[in-house]
Amino acid sequence: MPNPGPCFSDDSDEDFTDWQRNHKADLNRVIKAPNVEGEISKLVRKGADKDKLLSLLVISCPYRDTGPIRKDVKQRIKNLRTLAKKLENAADKLESTFASDSGFAETWQYLLFPLTFQHAPDYTKARSAIRQQSDSIRRLARMLKGEATILVRLAKHYPKLNEKLLLGSVIRYVRESTGHFHERILAPILTAAHNELGADLDYSEETLKKFRQRELPDLIRKRRFLAAGVLTVDTSGMLTGLFDTSPSGQNKLDKSPSKN
Repeated sequence: MPNPGPCFSDDSDEDFTDWQRNHKADLNRVIKAPNVEGEISKLVRKGADKDKLLSLLVISCPYRDTGPIRKDVKQRIKNLRTLAKKLENAADKLESTFASDSGFAETWQYLLFPLTFQHAPDYTKARSAIRQQSDSIRRLARMLKGEATILVRLAKHYPKLNEKLLLGSVIRYVRESTGHFHERILAPILTAAHNELGADLDYSEETLKKFRQRELPDLIRKRRFLAAGVLTVDTSGMLTGLFDTSPSGQNKLDKSPSKN
């Protein structure tokens, strides 16, 4: 299977070196696959760059082992929702604990040692402060639910959207470099290359043409991609807005997703 791309850890230089090594190995496998070099030469004569086209063929191969990352995303969604629920319960518990005067230590001081007070304590300000803190906790819970909702939407389109965009990059490059789509030549190249890398696919001139007409962003109406909901997801300010104490920051928090 092709390496889908570098996944950086603390040893990012080593990871990138490994990715480069794997990518080079995949390039060598593809160019040696039956009929690939001969068919690519046809596109090279029409203006395509051999190395760039080979690299796109490798990168565009659907990466099937998506189980681990999907599992991690699902676990993160579960953790966020669980934490949000705990925060909501904590806010409710906080308010209920101080709902009556018996929740305050000074009440017991007044009851146990009445001579220390001239009159019963007033908890109006204290309750107001507790209510504000409870509201802040609930806003944080809504932010966590919003994060979970975004992850759900991303997981829904992964890895299909990646595969569509990467296949589209091959088709688009052939068009840009040669002036035509050349689906009749490109179909067997893609089939041989991706089969060599472990993807059981069979491209044809007709399927590539239908894919191009249906999926390439520059050939379809923009609202199709907007409807996908992924390319328009903006996570900026989701949690950082919690630390904005201005009125605008509070409004941003109140407009966060409250479901799911």
